[in-house]
Order: sequence, then structure tokens, then C-alpha cells
Amino acid sequence: MHRFLLLLCLGSLMACQGKREPGPLPILGNREVVNGDTIYHEVRDFSFIDQDSLPVTQETFAGRAYVSGPVARQVMRHMFEI
Repeated sequence: MHRFLLLLCLGSLMACQGKREPGPLPILGNREVVNGDTIYHEVRDFSFIDQDSLPVTQETFAGRAYVSGPVARQVMRHMFEI
């Protein structure tokens, strides 16, 4: 029994060691091509109060990537595929 479990664990570890080449990340959301240049949707300025009663604005996320609106559902769907 112990030998079987050991072989099962080793087989599982070996199966997970395969190296996959990372592919390009999907581009989600609305975009428009104008004269060969891609124009992406921009999030309007926003402001709300979080669960700790602190204000949250676009400045809260300055310099960081964040997901908003309907695109968030698409991102979550892709996360489950990974």
C-alpha cells in the first residue's frame, strides 16, 4: 500500500514537471482600430467608499493594473481556465 502511494505521488510530481512555453496574454475589453492604431477603452474617473469606510479613487490604483466592469467577468473566466 505504501509503495503504491509513493509511486502515485512520484508519478503526479513527474507529470506536473512538464515545461510549457508561455503564450501571449489575451487582450480583453473593447478596442477599436483607427488608421492601423489600436485605441483601448479608458476607465472614467471614479470614487467610492470601501468596506473600511476609506475613499477609493483612480489615484488609489495609480501605476497599478486593475480590472473593472464587464471585463472583470472575462478575466475571472480566463483565470479558471489556467
